[in-house]
Amino acid sequence: MKLKTCIVLALMTWINIVNASGLLPYDEFSDPKAELVSALTNARDTDKKVLVIFGSNWCPDCRTFDQQLQNEPLKSLIHKEFIVIKADIGNWDRNMDFADRFGNPVKEGIPSIAIVDSGRERYYAIRGSELAHTRHQSINRLSDWFTLLADGAPEKNALK
Repeated sequence: MKLKTCIVLALMTWINIVNASGLLPYDEFSDPKAELVSALTNARDTDKKVLVIFGSNWCPDCRTFDQQLQNEPLKSLIHKEFIVIKADIGNWDRNMDFADRFGNPVKEGIPSIAIVDSGRERYYAIRGSELAHTRHQSINRLSDWFTLLADGAPEKNALK
């Protein structure tokens, strides 16, 4: 076997092992359509909104954003206000029909989000690339932005 082929196979094996271990945030085999149906039912029962996060494991900002969601004060805010589902878009070749349901918020970059209220109405979807440079956003800035989104002022506030 050629060295390149061996390296590619080793890398693919490593990615599958890491993905199976839960270390990567996006599951390429998940069904975000089914997850959304379940999340909307849960949101209605808990008076929360559904936060749909679009991204891919190869994307450094997507992985950083996922890590930031695990840190305070953002973690508590997200848990209090949202039911979270993730949609893996691969290289813009996976779950794109699902992204289209929200106005294709991934067209300008990932990670991206859409928020759906418990009445199944789209409440908010990113129109630009607000989260595409998450590596450069502080946790407090992200928390402030999500607070505004949760409080019902999404269209007046851009994360810059």
